[in-house]
Amino acid sequence: MVAGYTTSFGAGDSDFYILKLDPTGKVLWEKTYGGEGYDWASSIQQTKDGGYIVAGDTVSFGAGDYDFYILKLDPQGKTGPCNNSSLIKAHLPYLEFSSDYGPMV
Repeated sequence: MVAGYTTSFGAGDSDFYILKLDPTGKVLWEKTYGGEGYDWASSIQQTKDGGYIVAGDTVSFGAGDYDFYILKLDPQGKTGPCNNSSLIKAHLPYLEFSSDYGPMV
């Protein structure tokens, strides 16, 4: 899995850009997520259910300026529950996993 951002296409100025690759590097799927402003993915991890959790920054959503933007994706990249943490001026969150609780920002 690759997480970053694109300014070439998507909904806004920049959007989360997520690619799922096979072991040879062939793109299995690619998707963008975001709003009209700037959205940057900075971390992605696979979850126990086979899906993914993505963390980054958004200017498109939340309380304004830079907020956390967290997406839960299924194995095909479809979105599940979405949360904007509303923590102003929190930049580039990264995901860590604990052995007891799963993903943490």
